[in-house]
Amino acid sequence: MNFAEVTTASYMTTAKIILATTSPFQKLVDHQIEVVHSCCNQAAIEILINDGWLKEGKLLSKYLEQINDGATWADKGWKNVCHYYNPVTGLGFRGWPTAAEECTRYFALARTCLKQLHFEKAFFCLGAAVHLVQDLCVPYHSRNVILAGHHSYERWAEKHVEDYVVFAGGLYNDNMENAGEWVVANARASFDLFSLVKDSSVRGYHLATANMLPLTQRTTAGFFHYFLKIAMDFV
Repeated sequence: MNFAEVTTASYMTTAKIILATTSPFQKLVDHQIEVVHSCCNQAAIEILINDGWLKEGKLLSKYLEQINDGATWADKGWKNVCHYYNPVTGLGFRGWPTAAEECTRYFALARTCLKQLHFEKAFFCLGAAVHLVQDLCVPYHSRNVILAGHHSYERWAEKHVEDYVVFAGGLYNDNMENAGEWVVANARASFDLFSLVKDSSVRGYHLATANMLPLTQRTTAGFFHYFLKIAMDFV
């Protein structure tokens, strides 16, 4: 092993220790909400209401701030290196836990908190879990690509998110084996669209986003419904 490999291994080991000791209930450094994630969360609630899930929509609206805080927290520190999942290989980014694994973990935490009647913590963890479902609608996340225009595409999507908002037609699937399956399904949908975004063309950005951002909102609605169906007696 050469010096570069030793340095990289040490760097990743340190990062994993930091990640492992980070609590999902730590105080956020700030309350800046990520635009795309918060927009998708709000749209998902609107979708649920318009699809007839009024009780669920009302409850989620009550805890939207906590959901958004959890979604924002999920990108803090080293946690975002676990926001990748290649549906062909089943792997995440360079040995890190996959987005599917992390989603399942946060989802389980949310259920535990809800059983203990810690509602704010429960919806905070739900926000962290749904962040991963949303991220895998981005082709860079399903290709395990951190650079190569990743940031540029996400900034473009942030500026144009309102052009792709949908208001109904949530994708509901009560047969998912676990929360991570929502991540896997979205990764499969975005994987083949990487060619549209990798060259940073506006046309490619539009084609990919017109396909995936509505899917993001509809699967967010489905994921919220899935959580409430499992964790609470609504249905």
